[in-house]
Amino acid sequence: MKRGAYDQAMVLLLRIDDSHPNEGQTHLDLSVCYEQEGMYEKAIAELGRTSTLYGYPEIEPRLRRAFITSGYQGALRQWVREIEHLQAAQEVYFPAYLATIYAKLGDTDRTFYWLEESYKSRNRSGQGNSLVTFLKADPVLQSVRTDPRYFDLLRRMGLPR
Repeated sequence: MKRGAYDQAMVLLLRIDDSHPNEGQTHLDLSVCYEQEGMYEKAIAELGRTSTLYGYPEIEPRLRRAFITSGYQGALRQWVREIEHLQAAQEVYFPAYLATIYAKLGDTDRTFYWLEESYKSRNRSGQGNSLVTFLKADPVLQSVRTDPRYFDLLRRMGLPR
């Protein structure tokens, strides 16, 4: 599948969902596909489904309410608050994922805060290689790749510019 073929990815993910409907990661991936295709209401619905499948059903109605009252950006802000709350309670640990959400929201400082947290934890969590791939390849981070903090992070990781 060629890069950026989100419609093709959706078809595959929906097939996976047919045979394994309770896989949270499938719904998280579907959310990204819907977002990239401009289907924001479906993207938020998939985030809600993801949270429910991972054991946090109370998040779903809050996301839906935020979407209705504040649109997609408002629902993303609600989602990031929910994930940060779970992280503060030490129920989840997704610093790189939080960085991507903040990048989508255009909050460069919070994006770098969570990139730094991911960098600090890479040895402890075994996320070193995924952080490298994520930093250099994830299109969501395109907006921060001209920031001096990005180049500093690459340097500390021993990566070329």
